[in-house]
Amino acid sequence: MVPENTGLATLGKLGFSGSLSLGSWIPDVMAHGGGRGPALPASPAEREEWGKQGRDQIVAIVKQMRLKEGMEALRQHDRFTQEVLVPKFGSMLPTPNDSH
Repeated sequence: MVPENTGLATLGKLGFSGSLSLGSWIPDVMAHGGGRGPALPASPAEREEWGKQGRDQIVAIVKQMRLKEGMEALRQHDRFTQEVLVPKFGSMLPTPNDSH
């Protein structure tokens, strides 16, 4: 029997799993937006204002994040992986020398 992965469960409760996972990044701005892409600022002043708004949004989001809890949950998830999953399923995992 496999024990509960409390680290992963906590990450889910904190909103750090699935599509909101830590480290998720879409580098191509054109990948989202229905094909035409996002609107662009009409002037340097508008670009500056949008930048300030974006910065303020990021600062507000980071202040609301429970990063200490998230990091502890990541540690728990890693321990679960190393202590439970790897010993149980390690023979099915690829090794560094396996070709793709």
